[in-house]
Amino acid sequence: MQESMTLLEEIKNGESVSLEFKEARPKDSLKFTKTVVAFANGRGGRILFGVEDRTGRLVGIPRDKVAVEMDAIADAVANTCTPSVPIDIKPTTLEGKVLGALDVKSGSKIVGTQRRDVYELPLDSIREAICNAVFHRDYLEPSSIYVALYDDRLEILSPGGLVKDFLIEDAINGFSKLRNNALGDALEYMKEVEAWGGGVSRYFSACAAAGLQPPTVAEDVGLPTCRAASWS
Repeated sequence: MQESMTLLEEIKNGESVSLEFKEARPKDSLKFTKTVVAFANGRGGRILFGVEDRTGRLVGIPRDKVAVEMDAIADAVANTCTPSVPIDIKPTTLEGKVLGALDVKSGSKIVGTQRRDVYELPLDSIREAICNAVFHRDYLEPSSIYVALYDDRLEILSPGGLVKDFLIEDAINGFSKLRNNALGDALEYMKEVEAWGGGVSRYFSACAAAGLQPPTVAEDVGLPTCRAASWS
């Protein structure tokens, strides 16, 4: 919904893919929680209670029932969608009528009325990158592994640089050269890594599948003893 528009202008323009009207809270909560699910799966949206569906006429919610209605709407969403969908429900007054504005945030993946969270970065690749940092690091270096999350990227830093005669291009192309064999064998036995080699290349394919920019894998010139992997 355009921020430059007033609420009244939005209502006059009628329902859309991100705006729906309900004259009153339906007794069958599925009649509006399905819309909540659709908004959460898309770009978000708003349901206005107290507005006639077809005409956009302001009906309003009785003032003595506003608090009860707001609670009932919030409870219906919480009880129908598990885990809960991120929403904001509040009353708003327009032309002397009290409306209930239910705003639904995007970013959830919901099947039916069940939600499955979709993360911004591929979790399996992040887990494997951290494992790589653990068993490829140089334990003679007096430093630590760092995992830093910023607004625009995730960085994983591993002390020690690359193993001798091993290039970043080798890692990207699916080759592996262990520095710490015993630790690597232990992590493989624990099923914390899938297989030797291919881990870095899987970062790239996972990011491509998620529609993300390719990750950066490099020896950091600012920190010559560290190998950096970052997603943005």
